[in-house]
Amino acid sequence: LLTRARKMSGGVGTLKGVLNMANSMIGVGILAMPFCVQECGLILGSLVLLLAAILTLWSCKMLIMASHLAKALTYGCVAETVHGKWGMFLVHISTIGINVGTAIACFIIIGDSIPPILTNYVTLTVSLVVLRTVVVTLMGVLVAFPLCLIKDLNTISHVSTFCISFYILFVVQVWLTWQHAAVPPLTD
Repeated sequence: LLTRARKMSGGVGTLKGVLNMANSMIGVGILAMPFCVQECGLILGSLVLLLAAILTLWSCKMLIMASHLAKALTYGCVAETVHGKWGMFLVHISTIGINVGTAIACFIIIGDSIPPILTNYVTLTVSLVVLRTVVVTLMGVLVAFPLCLIKDLNTISHVSTFCISFYILFVVQVWLTWQHAAVPPLTD
């Protein structure tokens, strides 16, 4: 099975595979999770996060067991072995739905976060709505569309490395901003 998996991956190394997987797991969630916890509250947000972690671990164990029993390497092959052609069809439809949903969430976050940052550093005469439309269109045409055309996972792993670096810088920036705002000046 391991030899077949290496052939299917196109020679992508372990580090590059880990970076791709980390980018897909972290993704937009690192940007959206603080908002969700703020809306739910700390206790409910923590409970929901813990429940999601338990359910994710449980489903991963079930997938691993099913893939070993079916001697299959992909979700589609496992679904086809267990449920027939309709199982594979449902996996493909679900994958399309997840990808479209992730793309929509990414564009919403880009559209909501980049224009206000730009207006802090550059004086612009256009409205925020127009700037948001321009930013989302440029990101779609110049970033998302070319990434959709890439077939070589080695190239995508470089993009994943850049994205993870951006996530780290974003978290550090938020933490520094929070530290600066959380500590009131000492007065006597």
